[in-house]
Amino acid sequence: MAALTAANPRWIRSTVSAFLPQVAGALNVNASATWKESEFLRLTSSGELKQCTSGAASGVAADAITHYALFTETAALVSTTTKVAPVSENDIWEMNEISTTVTRAKIGLHYDLSVASNLDTVNSGSTSHAVFEVVAPTWTERPYQDAAADTLARVLVRVLATAVHAAPAA
Repeated sequence: MAALTAANPRWIRSTVSAFLPQVAGALNVNASATWKESEFLRLTSSGELKQCTSGAASGVAADAITHYALFTETAALVSTTTKVAPVSENDIWEMNEISTTVTRAKIGLHYDLSVASNLDTVNSGSTSHAVFEVVAPTWTERPYQDAAADTLARVLVRVLATAVHAAPAA
C-alpha cells in the first residue's frame, strides 16, 4: 500500500477521437478566475471561463464541467483569452480519489468533484453532486504501477453528460 501524491486530471483517451482538441484564444477568462494547468473549468452565463468548484447541485449549471485548462491562469482580466480543451462525455480521464482506495465495486457509480487548493479529485464518498462515472481503478489496468490498497488512488473516470451539457451559471 502506498499513499499516492494527488495530481490534477489527465486526459487518457476518447471513444471518438485519438487526440484532445484545443480551443485557442476563443474564450474569455473571468476577471476573478485563477486555476492551474489541468484543472476542470466551466463557462459562466456571461460566456467567461471559471474554475469548477466542489459539488454545487447535481446536473445544474454550477456543477458544469465544460473545459480543461491547458495552462495556469493567474489574476486574469475579462479581456484575457486562454487555450483550453473542450470536455466531452466520451473522454476518459485519470484522476486521484480524494483520500481513499478505489475498488472494482465503484465501477459504473457516479461521484462528486472535490476542488481544494487548485487540485481536482474524485470524491467517492459523496454522490449528491455527481459529475463523474467511474470507468475503472487504474490498478486493474496497470497492476505493475498501482495497487488496490493505494490511498489517494488513481481512477479512470468519464464526465457525465449532465455536467458537460449543463447550462452556464454566474
